[in-house]
Amino acid sequence: MDNDWISHKDVDYSRGGYIKDIHVDTRDFSCFVPISEDTEEYDFSDFSLIQKIKELTPDYFYTIEEVKELIQDLFERSGGEGTWRCLSFTGKITCGWELKYLRFYKTRNGFVCLCKEKRFKNKWYWTNEINKDVLEKH
Repeated sequence: MDNDWISHKDVDYSRGGYIKDIHVDTRDFSCFVPISEDTEEYDFSDFSLIQKIKELTPDYFYTIEEVKELIQDLFERSGGEGTWRCLSFTGKITCGWELKYLRFYKTRNGFVCLCKEKRFKNKWYWTNEINKDVLEKH
């Protein structure tokens, strides 16, 4: 298992069946993607999260291809190559660094996306405009 953070461009999504989780640092879009030996879903130790996942509607679940496309889309919309940025959306109340890390976890229905404070993000959330006033991309 590789324990290094790599560029989002270097993630091998063809191994999707063996990916249980993807962690994205949105400051520079580096990713941590542990490759598992099996194809089972992520093992959540937090029972409250398991309960929340059971209540989610289909628009909260992503295929591995949708995860890849979302990461690339956010990278491009937030300015592309750079060493640092603060990702947020206009018209959204956020708690500062809410989107500093995006965490995708494999479930039996697809991947779910969690942000700060264990908040799930559905597919519609990402269609909002990037808040350029606080982006401060370098």
